[in-house]
Amino acid sequence: MRVGILGGMFNPIHYGHLVIASEVKDRLNLDKVIFVPAGKAPHKKVKRATPDERYQMVSLAVKGNSSFEVSPIEVEKSKIIDRPTFTLETIRGFTKIYGKRGKIYFIVGLDEMLKISTWKEPKKLLELCKFVVVTRPGYELGKLDKRIVSKVIMLQVPGLEISASDIRKRIKAGKPIRYLLPQSVEEYIRKKRLYS
Repeated sequence: MRVGILGGMFNPIHYGHLVIASEVKDRLNLDKVIFVPAGKAPHKKVKRATPDERYQMVSLAVKGNSSFEVSPIEVEKSKIIDRPTFTLETIRGFTKIYGKRGKIYFIVGLDEMLKISTWKEPKKLLELCKFVVVTRPGYELGKLDKRIVSKVIMLQVPGLEISASDIRKRIKAGKPIRYLLPQSVEEYIRKKRLYS
């Protein structure tokens, strides 16, 4: 089984995330893509929805697509341990689930890949799974360490100029967010009064 793992804060999830997952699944012929909302991320300090709220938003966003799943692995871990969750631990968990017959593809944006030296045991992580690095507007491939480039799959995907931080700012300012994220997610945000 060929499984894509797309982790992130998803604070909130938007169409940019969904396009990336769809493109990678199609172009690498993956069996499925599993979205993994972060529990407590080690690098993010912005105000955000709770892990459970972010998990619910991702669940709403992927509902109806049989190729997409959501895993609560990091959200549940954040309730047990009082520290950030690390990608290395998450990938090890999926490696145990899918065993030697499964192949794990970890999907990450170029913006995050440029920070890989700050991650927990990046060399070990690169050995555990195949990284799929997708382009992001405003970030240059030339800045990525040449030794890493040879170990990853680089994919140019349609770049939607949508960001979660912009969505949060728009909500706070009372501006429309329609067409930036699924309607079900927008309705959930309104109902829970998130980010305002």
